[in-house]
Amino acid sequence: MSASRSMPDDMLELWTRRELGYSSSNYDGDPTAKGPKFVDRGSTILLTAPHSVNHLRLGSPKLADRGTGGLAEVLGEVSGTSVLCEVSQASAAIGEGAPFRDALRKQVPNVSLIIDLHGMSDSHGIDLCVGLGRHPGGLAIEASQVIQNAFAGYRVTENYPFSAQADYTLTSFVQREHMTECIQVEIGAAYRDPSSAPAAASGLIERFVASLAEINRLTVPVQTRPISQQRRDK
Repeated sequence: MSASRSMPDDMLELWTRRELGYSSSNYDGDPTAKGPKFVDRGSTILLTAPHSVNHLRLGSPKLADRGTGGLAEVLGEVSGTSVLCEVSQASAAIGEGAPFRDALRKQVPNVSLIIDLHGMSDSHGIDLCVGLGRHPGGLAIEASQVIQNAFAGYRVTENYPFSAQADYTLTSFVQREHMTECIQVEIGAAYRDPSSAPAAASGLIERFVASLAEINRLTVPVQTRPISQQRRDK
């Protein structure tokens, strides 16, 4: 689906520029990076892009979800949302001792919801898929509905073909550790190239920013939740 109106061109240019940090060395990223890139904006939502560079999954090579790192950074900047992205080729994002997992643990205490961005092939015949994992909470379910509403007219599914229930997913890890609420959002390749498909990329940004604004209104600061709903002590 094409956007009815376009985001400013500078947002697409910014996405393209930010993606350069991930696409270097054919998406191996920055070999000098000491860990994931975290931009703290004090938000109750955290956007993550753990597969923005080539990496390993269960010991096997997995190619980058191209465009997700730059997209996360742009969405974060436009919406005022904190961002955590992998910037260097690494082992699975949630593997034992992985820097991404360690960084995630440090940032979740004041986060109500993690939105984990991924890329999928267009061969699935859909534009967007929201995966809720095995144990979604109320906020995760509401956030999924907000995204589906914002992307009305697009081909959007929930839990199929990607449910985020596999043990290796970040959503599963977060739910298993009782860290906070988390959803996985898979984005079709046709929407992740701001240079060759600006209309599609523009529509994606526009609707995602609207989704984040609405979800932000649903979030409750961690400190005001009942003790039974708060995560493990920091």
